[in-house]
Amino acid sequence: MSRISLDEIDNLPFWLNYFGCSYLNLYDEEEDASVSELMGELCTQEVLEWWKTFTGWYDGVLDECDGYLDDPVFLEVPLTQGRTLRIELHPGDTLYYIDGKEIGSTGPHWKLRTIPYKELEELLWFRLEELMAARKGEVLRTDFVTRQEDGRLTVTLLAECREEIGRTVEREGEVGRIYGTPQEDTKETG
Repeated sequence: MSRISLDEIDNLPFWLNYFGCSYLNLYDEEEDASVSELMGELCTQEVLEWWKTFTGWYDGVLDECDGYLDDPVFLEVPLTQGRTLRIELHPGDTLYYIDGKEIGSTGPHWKLRTIPYKELEELLWFRLEELMAARKGEVLRTDFVTRQEDGRLTVTLLAECREEIGRTVEREGEVGRIYGTPQEDTKETG
């Protein structure tokens, strides 16, 4: 398999093809157009050829293996709690995994795994604890609020925390200065 880095996908051909292949049916109501329509003139033959080379596309790949390769290009990104997100970019599909477990596909067999509510709460709580530890803070109270709208469930972690947001930092050339007192004249002489 060919492992890639985030730097390697920081280019227009990647993102045009990624959104064009993975979210072809997304629709912008304000523009009254789909993603593919909005990107139409940007998707040149050169951009399409780049994607074919990048994903390992070849004539017959859909007939031979339904667009899935044994050795696809992939990206791995570390998540909280020591978990890993892996995205495999096949010629005919994009697959998503967390710690080796498939959580979604945005190709022709489009599906997204639902995360159990308790697991989502644990992920949010763990991230909050990481933030507080980095800032030498503490969590005083928490609450989870859920809202369902247009077929989407939104889970929000509300937290009251105590943390140190201001610190005294000595800066070069200002050692001993007391803020709030008049400064001496600093005009240059020469």
